Amino acid sequence: MATFILKVVRKMTEQSYKEKMVARFLTHGGGIFTKKTMQKLLGIKKLAVKGKTKVNFWYDRRENIKAALSDLELFIHVAGKDNINQTLNEETLRPIVTALLSDRMGETFLERVGPDLKMAEIAQLFIQDGFSYLQSVMQIPPHDQELISNAIALSHFLVEFFKPEKERRYITPSGAY
Repeated sequence: MATFILKVVRKMTEQSYKEKMVARFLTHGGGIFTKKTMQKLLGIKKLAVKGKTKVNFWYDRRENIKAALSDLELFIHVAGKDNINQTLNEETLRPIVTALLSDRMGETFLERVGPDLKMAEIAQLFIQDGFSYLQSVMQIPPHDQELISNAIALSHFLVEFFKPEKERRYITPSGAY
């Protein structure tokens, strides 16, 4: 009985989450996806398209995203500080980072697909490059530099646990393997 209730609650939560996603994404007017594509991604319309398979649909979406990321990189290189800060900030990036690293259709990423090496490497990239940026723009005392180095080494160490045991390389805080 408890399992049945849990399934019903999860389904209701998932439905509520999907409704929020529909409201959020179909009202902003679109970006790289047409309204029709967004409806397909949100499960409102079937993925079937004349002459195309689901594989084609997802291939096209992956290519759309790769192109959009290249466009974003170009924007960052040429837009200037004010345009970048108005566009890319905590408010606009937090939902993306959260969706990427934790929240997938109302479930955490771990609940949905289990531990994932690629996501762990992306999290580690945020840590390493984030600290690198902070170190480049701030005068950080030596003791705090050591804390940062240890945090980066810890992120490398933790990522290793996502790999098969035979492929793991262990990193100490000093950077040795």
